[in-house]
Amino acid sequence: MKTLATIAVALSLTALPAAAQNAHAGHGAMTSPAQASGVVTTPADGAMLAGTPDRFTATFPHPMQLKTVSIAPARGAAIPVSVPATAAAARASVALPRLAPGNYTLTWTAQAGNGHDMTGKVRFMVH
Repeated sequence: MKTLATIAVALSLTALPAAAQNAHAGHGAMTSPAQASGVVTTPADGAMLAGTPDRFTATFPHPMQLKTVSIAPARGAAIPVSVPATAAAARASVALPRLAPGNYTLTWTAQAGNGHDMTGKVRFMVH
């Protein structure tokens, strides 16, 4: 019984370094409803970027049409991003304006061919 307890303690201690290696731990990264449904974005939520991102890209679990994108700096007015009309696809991408160093929240909306709407927020920092 003592051996079993020792093994359990050893296993629980080996999980600690993995949690400590989470690059977004403590940076406010949270799972949004869009991420929970399988949407992957670049930049990722909680990203800390060395420079301004050139593009916003969303990869969806099924074809969607990106409808709107806006970027809100921590201080100041939201910056609208031009989203050209395209056919629904599993991956959508738009060019982003040059951003000064700071914290930003990018908000996007997309729609499937059947009218299903999806929204998401991506928080990131530009150094």
